[in-house]
Amino acid sequence: QPLWLAGGTGLLAILALAGPAWERLPAPVFRNLSALVIVLDLSWAMEATDVKPGRLERARFKINDLLRARKDGQTALVAYAGDAFVVAPLTDDTATIAAQLMALTPGVMPVQGTRMDLGLEAAAKLLRQAGQKTGDVLLVTAGEAVRAAASEAERLQQQGYRVSAIGIGSRDGAPVPLPDGGFLKDGAGRLAVSRLDIKALWDLAQAGGGVYRTLDNGSADTDAVLDFVDRRAEAEQQGGQEVHVD
Repeated sequence: QPLWLAGGTGLLAILALAGPAWERLPAPVFRNLSALVIVLDLSWAMEATDVKPGRLERARFKINDLLRARKDGQTALVAYAGDAFVVAPLTDDTATIAAQLMALTPGVMPVQGTRMDLGLEAAAKLLRQAGQKTGDVLLVTAGEAVRAAASEAERLQQQGYRVSAIGIGSRDGAPVPLPDGGFLKDGAGRLAVSRLDIKALWDLAQAGGGVYRTLDNGSADTDAVLDFVDRRAEAEQQGGQEVHVD
């Protein structure tokens, strides 16, 4: 009997050592795969100085603030004037986008004009090529020729890509300086004054299913845009489209 007891006790000890081990596994981390394409206006209207030190400088500052605040997801940059060009495809390397941003001026654009619709079209093409079924587009613009782009914004919204906007400028506007030292003239030879059309940009954002904000001195404008983008990403994660990162 003592031998039997000793054997049984040993067997129980072996089973205890070889049995299942219970441990707390780390909860899955959700990676935000939201895609945001920033579409920057590089028409001559961005050289106006109704906001100091100038529209383009303020636009650069604002985009840099947004890039620093955007902790996750992929971002791309498109520039437009008379045509649209991809500056940076979708990437999580926001530092590279910020570096490229500083070299952008209306003077580097090969075609002058204000084709916001082509900027939106280029943004949608980037999202499609990346296989993004949903995504956000943010216009950073002086608000010239907005109404002509409203139908394109609506078309993007129907494809799953929301269009938001940050308007750079003021209602009173300012003349547009040119590189030769003169100022932009209208078709009748009169001094052209570029004014921010807030109503038209608000309507465009509504048509595109996005939000509109006028440039401010703080972070309320970029905070509103990023909150809008992130809420969609969060909703998609809760809907079962999340990605688990080991």
